[in-house]
Parts: sequence; structure tokens; C-alpha cells
Amino acid sequence: MSVSIKTPVFSENAQRVLCERYLSKKANGRTISKCKHCEIIHETPEDMLRRVSFGNDEYYNLMASLDFLPNSPTLFNAGIKGAGTMSACFKFDIDDSMLGEDSIMDTACKAAAVQKWGGGVGFVLSNLRPKGAQIASTHGKACGPVAVLKMLHGVSEMITQGGKRAGAQMGILSVDHPDVREFIHCKDEDPQGLSTFNISVAVTDEFMHRATDFDTYGVIKERELLQEICESAWKTGDPGLYFIDEAERGNPTPWLGELSGTNPCGEVPLLNNEPCNLGSINLVNHVIYSERQEVSVDFERLAKTAYLATKFLDEILDHNVFPDERIDRAAKITRKLGLGVMGWADMLTVLGVHYDSE
Repeated sequence: MSVSIKTPVFSENAQRVLCERYLSKKANGRTISKCKHCEIIHETPEDMLRRVSFGNDEYYNLMASLDFLPNSPTLFNAGIKGAGTMSACFKFDIDDSMLGEDSIMDTACKAAAVQKWGGGVGFVLSNLRPKGAQIASTHGKACGPVAVLKMLHGVSEMITQGGKRAGAQMGILSVDHPDVREFIHCKDEDPQGLSTFNISVAVTDEFMHRATDFDTYGVIKERELLQEICESAWKTGDPGLYFIDEAERGNPTPWLGELSGTNPCGEVPLLNNEPCNLGSINLVNHVIYSERQEVSVDFERLAKTAYLATKFLDEILDHNVFPDERIDRAAKITRKLGLGVMGWADMLTVLGVHYDSE
């Protein structure tokens, strides 16, 4: 059955953002010409949708209607030879060594390659020895997780200068780590000093139980630590909490490893070296009006959009390119997809539903 092609309609603001960040200036066998909006030679929005949809008209219409969009690296890089990865989210566990596989420098190199093409990275720092700990091989002392955090921030800033957007990173440290207090407060006085990073403390069920045991007013150490986390989060927005035991209870592949951390914005827990393709359904586009102008959600259409968007994200994975074979291997083992939503607040407004209602 043939599919009629929809004509995308983008607002003036959307067209400006497309021109500045998304429309490719590389021909790659395609026609590019001077844009009437910005006077720069690049592809048209229609051409962008064609290369991103891999020749599938249903995927094209899904994006042209703005019912769904994949993450930015897919829009940047899909269909462009040698452009790089199409995934937005990656997660690396850092081992307690300077050199070698999954070491501090190996991880920095992987992260730089990912961020070069628009991907973001979550880092688990919990395996690093505390600041000042002895290093037998050099007779020196360890720099600690916060110093590594600052180094990775510097790498991201360097990559951002030549990229299309600021780097996105997540740093996660176990609540049991000796340097956890330094980590909690590392953004208190100068949040912009680590502007590429969100940070989160990985907390266990046991820690939360001990910190919030109202019968005994909590165990002093845990209660004080949670108080400090809350005060810093109130002040700067960081740190967040990563409920590591809860994540592990939902781990679909525990035999492959632990979900020790998340991607940069915390949407999805990941294994070491694992990427995730993200995309969002536009909820406000799935609101319908009856003849009496009564408003409701078209759940049947929403289900069809979710089905097609899932197929699209899975196919993106088949076309994807990764900068490291370890990432490629992890992607093919689990095929992680992240289907989310946007337009939630707009949909509630149209429906007349208040945020504080059931």
C-alpha cells in the first residue's frame, strides 16, 4: 500500500533552529542550495527528513507531522557518510587505573569520540580510589573522583568548541565512597565550573532506610549526608539521587552486568559501554476535538505512533556507527531503545488538566 507524503510545516523559529544546527552542509550526492532564510548553502528540511527516514515514507511522515522525532545525533548524522553515531546516550564505568581498557584515559578517549558527533556520556566514578590514596606503581597519591570529573569536563569543553552543541555528561558516585562529601559539594560555589555535568549520588535501599528511619530519627551519619545532598540540590540543582537497587530490580539483562549508572540526563540506566537511541512522541499532536468541541486523547492513534516510533528507533540501530567496537558490541547485544514523550504540559493545558490534580 502506497503512503502519501506529508508536507512538513515548520514555524519561523523552528526553521531558524534547523538552519543553525541540523540541516547538513554536506552534499553526499544530494542537492544543496542557498537557503532563503539564512543565505547559507545547505539541504532543505524535506531533504533532512528523507535522509533520516532511510527511504521509509512512514518514518518520513512521522517526523514531517512532528508526531515523533529521534534524538539530535540521528538528525545530525543519519544518511551522511562518515558523519558518526546516531545515538545520544552512552555510559562508561571507569576503572581505577590511568592506562588500559576502561581506565581513566581510555574512557576520556571514548568520551571524546562520542561527544565529537553529538552524543552525551554518563560516567560511573565509584571504582576510583579516594583522593590521597597511595599508588604503588608510582609511589604517588591518587587524585580522586572529583579531579577526574574536572578532567572530563575539560575534555568535553574542548570538543564542544568544534561541535554543534554543548557536551552533556553525568557523573555518578556511590554513597559509600570515601570522597562522597567532596563530590556532593563540588558544584556548590561554582556550578559553571562543571557546566557540562549533572552529578548524582548512587544510594542504596539500606542507606535510604537508615537516613529516613523516623522511629529513631535516622542514623546520624546517613541522615546528615542526605541533608547535605538536599541542601546542595536546593542551592544548585545538583546532586541528584540514583536509586541503584531499584534500577537493578528492573535490570532486564542482569547476567550481562549491573546498571551502575545512567546516561547524562538520567532517563535510562545502562551497562558499561552501552548506548541508547532516544526519541520522543509529541503528545499534544494526539489530542482530538469532538463535534461538540470536547477534548480528549486519541489513544488509538497514540498506540500506532508508539509502534511505528519503536520500529524506527530499532532500524536506526541497524544503520548506526559507533567510535569503539566495545560500544558496537554492547549495542547489538541489548538493542536498548528509549521512547519518551514531549508536549506533556501542552497536552494538559489543552485538556484543561491541572498539574496538581489526580
